[in-house]
Amino acid sequence: MTNETRRTVVITGGSRGIGAAIAREFAAAGDRIAIHYVSSSHDAQGVADSLNGQGHIIAQGDLRDPKAIKTMVDDVASQFGKIDVLINNAGVFFDHPIESSTYEKWQQAWSDTLGVNLIGAANVTWCAFQHMPKNGTSRIVNIGSRGA
Repeated sequence: MTNETRRTVVITGGSRGIGAAIAREFAAAGDRIAIHYVSSSHDAQGVADSLNGQGHIIAQGDLRDPKAIKTMVDDVASQFGKIDVLINNAGVFFDHPIESSTYEKWQQAWSDTLGVNLIGAANVTWCAFQHMPKNGTSRIVNIGSRGA
């Protein structure tokens, strides 16, 4: 595959688990991958280094922060030239048992969870869409779980 025919894929939460497995599958198909992470550049770089092919990058951003999201997505698009596929895989769960959490801890856990799992995914989608070809070939996939 040439650089012009390779898809460029952004995977949020791509530094471990399901995100890393998704990255490996896309890379095995010849695609160029941006591995998003929040705090562990070491884990993200390890995934990127393990991928088939070349040109993979890592991209840091806190999905609770709209400015960080825009910066991260714009940086990826600048390096790749476009974004063909977005996989919204990042998801969090902060333990906050109602019987033992303070109201403040309860509120913060909900705010952080929705900030990543819902609002963050929506913001990444909006930002990535700005860099996607408008010819019907772009794809956005949202992943969720009962746990998050």
